Amino acid sequence: MTLRRAFCLLATVGLVAGPATRVRGGVTDTPLPTFSNQGGGGAARLVAVLPAVVKNHNLQTDVVCTNVGSTPVDVGLEVFDQAGQRGNTIAAGNGAALNVPAGGTVTIGTGTTVALHEDVAIVLEAPVTRLAQGTARIVATELQVACVAYAVDKLHAIKDPRRSPEQPPTIAVLPIRSACSPAACSDGDPCTIDGCDHAGVCTHTAAPDGTACNDGNACTTADVCTAGTCVGGPALNCNDGNPCTTDTCAPATGCVHTPIPGCAICTPTTCAAQGKNCGTIPDGCGGTLTCGVCTAPQTCGGAGVANVCAIPLPAATLTLTATGRGAETISSTPAGLSVPVGTTGSASFPGGTRISLRDINGRSVIWSGVCSSAGNKTPSCTFTLTANVSETANVQ
Repeated sequence: MTLRRAFCLLATVGLVAGPATRVRGGVTDTPLPTFSNQGGGGAARLVAVLPAVVKNHNLQTDVVCTNVGSTPVDVGLEVFDQAGQRGNTIAAGNGAALNVPAGGTVTIGTGTTVALHEDVAIVLEAPVTRLAQGTARIVATELQVACVAYAVDKLHAIKDPRRSPEQPPTIAVLPIRSACSPAACSDGDPCTIDGCDHAGVCTHTAAPDGTACNDGNACTTADVCTAGTCVGGPALNCNDGNPCTTDTCAPATGCVHTPIPGCAICTPTTCAAQGKNCGTIPDGCGGTLTCGVCTAPQTCGGAGVANVCAIPLPAATLTLTATGRGAETISSTPAGLSVPVGTTGSASFPGGTRISLRDINGRSVIWSGVCSSAGNKTPSCTFTLTANVSETANVQ
């Protein structure tokens, strides 16, 4: 091949990029292949597209790819003729370099050349016999591959022109359109910002600290990114306020409320249900209720009814007569009256005072008057003093 003819062929290759992009070709229509190797292979991902590929006369195309990741990767080159017909089968190993190590470089060519070393040489498969105006796509199991492409004169070697009259080989760089994009590079991790570097290789930069994320643990809340890692926030509050459940949290599902066998729920009473509007009262379930405060001149219990607001009653006098068994005495709580049998006594108490009367020796008494036992013998008698009243105690 003359140098003039080689340049003419390269010029033809350079023009392919125009028509190839206007017609929907095989690089877009054909499903991506699957690599096949002893390790099980893997589905291919689109790394880049070559709009111009040549295997015609004495020109070949070489693609040089480097694994810039940290794990092995399978790399392949699929070629298509101008009609979009694929010319090689990656799954059969034709055009595939398997298990390229991290940092490793491999050259895949449409054939062999004298100037360069091809690790893998594609054998065109019928009906494709040549690639005068071909296209190609670079595929790999991961997008951690950076590639360059050349059109190479297959006949001539690179020699020192001072010592050899043989012309140097024609080598021209072919365009590559990277398939790398933030969407294609998405790793699904909210704590990384996905992108592509200048070589068209996926990058994953740590997201700013404080970026919202989900650590996958349903028992944490307000998870945020810290140094590129999702860190769980405060624990989820699983207290359902039900004393008859045991509240726990399962990382996979969240709060769990397990019933306690034999537990019965106590329904607290209310101030309104008890007819109370001030002070505190038991709620019936071991707690207390605060029923409010009174507005002056009312006071809590002012009319002698506990926990009920009322205007305080005026002082009242209780007159007590003790009869019956001798040598006994009837006394009051609160203190104020102490009346021996056979006598009568009186005392003044604040209106609304709750008064209890009893024999100091604990004897039974028949009560009559403001506090009546209806002829029955009882040890005490209790009543609220709201006016001047009298009482008779017959000690038995």
